Amino acid sequence: MHFRSIHFKALTAKKILFSAVLLILLCLAYTTLKDPLQRYLFGVKRDVCFMNIPLAGKLEPEVEFFVRQAAKIYYFYPSSAVFIPETKEVIPELNACYIDVQKTVVKIMQAPPGSNIKPVYVETRPLLTLNDYPASPIYQGHPAKKQIALMFSVSCSSTDKYIEDLLDVLARENIRATFFLTGKWAEENPEYVNLIFNHGHELGNHGYQEDIAITGLKGAEMQGDIVKTNALLFRLAGVKAVNFTPNHGEYNDLLLEAVSRLGMRTVLWSVNTADWQTAELKKIADTVRESLGNGKIIRIQPTEQPAAFLAELIAILQDEGYELTSVEELLSPSPFSSEGRLIVE
Repeated sequence: MHFRSIHFKALTAKKILFSAVLLILLCLAYTTLKDPLQRYLFGVKRDVCFMNIPLAGKLEPEVEFFVRQAAKIYYFYPSSAVFIPETKEVIPELNACYIDVQKTVVKIMQAPPGSNIKPVYVETRPLLTLNDYPASPIYQGHPAKKQIALMFSVSCSSTDKYIEDLLDVLARENIRATFFLTGKWAEENPEYVNLIFNHGHELGNHGYQEDIAITGLKGAEMQGDIVKTNALLFRLAGVKAVNFTPNHGEYNDLLLEAVSRLGMRTVLWSVNTADWQTAELKKIADTVRESLGNGKIIRIQPTEQPAAFLAELIAILQDEGYELTSVEELLSPSPFSSEGRLIVE
């Protein structure tokens, strides 16, 4: 019995010694591996980037530091809509934009491996907006937007056979534009109205017919003309036009008020390409570049050689770094494109 007691005590001592050594080794291993282990268990997942910056293994305080640095750079002050007394036009507002640091950090920390995380942005409206100038016409978008809108004026004098060619060019370049249609043309060409709409383009109101000067009508007649076209567009495509452009760009205060009362906006253009379209294509480039600028609205008519002209125009604009879009998107106060890209300079 005494021998067994001594043997048991010896075994116990060995176990205690072994446990102590193991504990020391574990402590040494923990001290050595503490940082890598923490980063593996609690850090950003493998191959995760923030705005293309690799952050894999970064801990939350480190991630927050990176995001705060980005927030100092990607901040845009609000810009109110500007009324220009000389022309009575208004330039649209631009929302303020800043990074929500905490939500962005959470998004990064929870991101699965291989993600490229974009910031979580917050937008706030400026003091004055387009709604404060409901009857003022618009000739351009905000000049900080690296965008240009393409608008097509389609009436009975347009060449219908060119519509499909134009749509093919726009589809090939993945561009959404705005087609302002006269009601009479829409009535006579319902298949083209649907074709334009089904290609994803915005439909605008161009009055009912081009051979009547809408500025010569009375207020109620003006509204009737616009309402008639809106009803046609709704019946044919199921959309309510929110933008109106007068034939030949002619308007008066009565027309502006009539459009405003219908909850619509009078839109004109910064650049009219009507005189360019018959020129030789090689001469177009210089003419276009002289007229370029952020937020411009370019008017195009489906007449002679429109597809070749449009393809050349698009190539020039894209070479200059402009994103081409619809009137609707250009006039939006958001500093982002419909695809979420930041498009302000």
